[in-house]
Parts: sequence; structure tokens; C-alpha cells
Amino acid sequence: MADWSAESILSYCRLPHPAYRIEAERSVTSTNNILKERGQAGEEAGLILCALEQTAGRGRVGRSFYSPEGTGVYFTLLLKPQTPAAETMTLTTAAAVATARAIDRVSALTTGIKWVNDIYLNGRKVVGILTEAALGQNVSAGQNSAAGQKASAEEAKAETALYWDYCVIGIGINLFEPEEGFPDEIKDIAGSVFGKKSEYKEPSEGFAEEIPSRIMAAFLDEWDSIYDAAFGEGALITADEMAKDMTEAVTEAERNSLLKEAERPGVKRFMEIYREKSILTGCYVNLFRPDHTPIETAGAVRVVGLGDLGELIVEDSNGQRTALNQGEVSVRPAE
Repeated sequence: MADWSAESILSYCRLPHPAYRIEAERSVTSTNNILKERGQAGEEAGLILCALEQTAGRGRVGRSFYSPEGTGVYFTLLLKPQTPAAETMTLTTAAAVATARAIDRVSALTTGIKWVNDIYLNGRKVVGILTEAALGQNVSAGQNSAAGQKASAEEAKAETALYWDYCVIGIGINLFEPEEGFPDEIKDIAGSVFGKKSEYKEPSEGFAEEIPSRIMAAFLDEWDSIYDAAFGEGALITADEMAKDMTEAVTEAERNSLLKEAERPGVKRFMEIYREKSILTGCYVNLFRPDHTPIETAGAVRVVGLGDLGELIVEDSNGQRTALNQGEVSVRPAE
């Protein structure tokens, strides 16, 4: 069995990553749950917990995430980004791009991204991403500011937090298909990057056992470059810096702030890659709310593109366009 450790992961990195601390475990309950607890307890940003098995892996909308030993790699980043709390989608988009590029690099294959955060290969889902955040300040009418003062009239107009207390991004990658196949409930959608390990032809001896470390290293290289370029120096802020910044009120409209952020070269670059890898553009789709209840539409709805903030732009049969920033879609079968 190949070495599985922070040292083995870093040995495959092409770039240094001094801002991150890696903890590599064989098996955990849930990487997201563990880092949420540590974030709540005051753990500093930059921690990455990765595992080869989860016994209680979690997906979106309360679903479980199948994470058996020997088939994948599962990891979570703990962040305290110096960006508006509404930018969860932007961070998730960046994580999807970094993960897709990491898989492409190690496998020499070409992945696609299904809005908003699923990564597909050969028509099957091989990666799930779950972003969760805790708000450190909610400046809204009738609430107090972080400094303990009554919110001003200007503050009361703001609907969201200035900063997150912490944010965790959990990523699960199906590297190999279980020898017995995927469980019935996901067998029609789930796939793997490398197929069954027993059938995998290694490019070099021992490569299969090195894949989890190689994937983690490639992700770190991609993520660190994207995160630094898109969100800039100080994106990983300390507890002291956050305490200082939390006393400042939101003073401009949320969307204007986000659009300004989207103009940064780094954000533009990873959004270009995100669009290039989109597997939905041009497809007719069904729309669902976050709780998976269907959204009624005027006839067939077609995906026409992606917005600067990662919104899915759809057009109905009347030519009416709508930008979706949450929910889920499924591709409609050809008629």
C-alpha cells in the first residue's frame, strides 16, 4: 500500500503551498462535519482534511455521499475568505474548476462540469462538491452589528453578512468503481475516473496506489493558483483580521459588489474555464428548487450560457431569459 500522508501529497505538488496545512487520514466520519466543528472551535483557515474513506459522508440536500474505502478520495478545505458571504457560488465554481483540471492532469482525460458543482466524465458523475458556511455577522433590520451597536439605517438595508465566520468546501472524487458496482440508488448516474481497479492498466508500476496523493497534489496546485488570482492576497485571513474587519458595515448593493469582484482577472479566467467545461450549454433542461421540487416553466427551457457570477442562464419557449443562482437541473430527454 502506497504512503498516504501530507508528505506524500506534497511530494507530487509542482508548487509550494505554505498557506495550507494538510491532515491525511485513512478513514473519517465526514470531512465536512469534522472541519465545521473545528471551524466553530476557532481553527485557523487553510486546513485541508483528506481521507480515503468516509463512514458518514454527506452530499447536498441532506443526501448521503457514498465514500467506501479503496475507491476514492474525500477532502474538505476550511476557509475564512475575505469576500462577501453571498459569494458561496463563486467559491464553489472555483473549486469545481480546480477539481476538474486536477483530474484532467492526472488521468489525461477531459472532464465536464454540470452546473453548479458536479463533475462528469463519459456521461457519469464522478465528483460531488458540498459548500457550507457559517455567517459571522448578519447586518439586517432590527439586529445588532458585530461591535454590539444597533444597526444604522444604512446597515439595516443590507440583507447578507459582510464576511463568513468560516466556510468549508467538501469534495468527493470517485477514482475507481467498486468491484461489486455502485449501489442501486446511484448506479444509473455514478461513474469513476479510472474504472475498476482490477481492470486498470497502470502507466507505471504502483501508479494506481499513488493516484489519491497525485490527485490531491494536482488539486492543491490548481486551487491555490485560482484562489490567489481570483480572491487576492489576504483571502485567507486570520482571526484577528476578521475581528477587525467585522466591525465594518456593508455599504454598497450586494450585486454591484459581486459584479465588481467578477471583473478581477482571476475570476474572469476561471469563469472562462467553467464555461468551456459546461456540459449543459445548449441543452433543454428541467428546473428544480434547492429542495428538489420542480419549477414550472413556459414550455421547454434551454440553457443559453453562464453568467459572470456562475448563474445558469436559461431561456423559455417565449424567449424569456432567467438567471438561476441556486437549485438543480436535469437534462430533458430528446423529443
